[in-house]
Amino acid sequence: MKHLIPAIGLISCLFSSFTVASPSGANAQTIEQAKRAFAGGDQSTAFSLIQKVLAQDPNNPEAKETLAQFKNPKKSLKQQIETVSVDQVRFKQVTLSEALAATTAIAEKNSGGSLHLNFVQQLPESFDQTKRFNLDLSNIPLSELLRYIGQLTNTQFVPETYAISVRPIDQP
Repeated sequence: MKHLIPAIGLISCLFSSFTVASPSGANAQTIEQAKRAFAGGDQSTAFSLIQKVLAQDPNNPEAKETLAQFKNPKKSLKQQIETVSVDQVRFKQVTLSEALAATTAIAEKNSGGSLHLNFVQQLPESFDQTKRFNLDLSNIPLSELLRYIGQLTNTQFVPETYAISVRPIDQP
């Protein structure tokens, strides 16, 4: 019996450590559910799940960080391009490379410096880099400026995570 009491104490200690660890595992699962809900557009559920975690553990750093991300979501490059407005652009006899350099400057200026465009030209060697064009537009989204440049140069602009790929129109 003397040996049984320490063993019961050890088992009790181990069991209590598992029950203490369990809520954090449940919280991690709840946070992941919230992230999936937010990514799927269900912001109400996402906020509710994070609030549930914070009610159980007000100092949970992952829940706090996730809540901050929900409140200030980072826009994708495509979203940023669609929301930046271009007052006026006048390109006179410019090449694609010159237009891209000017578009980068326009994006930085019109976004208050928060948007810096990186273009990755994925064009074949046969692509005519010397072709010049004119373009005169006013009050359009940056995405439309890129679309017009693409039409005039037979290229397409594909926003990726950190850069915009410039490809021939016939390449997906």
